[in-house]
Amino acid sequence: MQKYESKITKSSRLASDLYSKFSSVETVASMFPPDQFQPIELTQDRCIFENKKFGQVGFQIVEREENKLVKLSDFNGKPFAFFLWLQFKEVGSYDTRIRVTLHLDLPSVLKFAMKGKIQKAVDQFAEAVASV
Repeated sequence: MQKYESKITKSSRLASDLYSKFSSVETVASMFPPDQFQPIELTQDRCIFENKKFGQVGFQIVEREENKLVKLSDFNGKPFAFFLWLQFKEVGSYDTRIRVTLHLDLPSVLKFAMKGKIQKAVDQFAEAVASV
């Protein structure tokens, strides 16, 4: 699995607020474009989408550490197996730092072609988490 770490982003929210928001997959699911991903199952711990290109894809929460960490993983390995970590570190009152880490299992052919695009997407996702 390849590892991609976002730049550390800053939020003016408490770590507990961010954790509360992202410890349910509903928040993460709402960040996907609805025209490409139609939820067919949505619970606090799992979201399964119907996607025209890949069929049923989804993710689930596999670990939570209160006010610090939320770990997600793929539901069925489609289109690729992954783990996504959202880490929150409160460094002051209303000053929380966020890092997103993605572990992604890409075929060798795609590793080099997609590296820059994946890194950019991980950084953008961290910015989106910080701005929620």
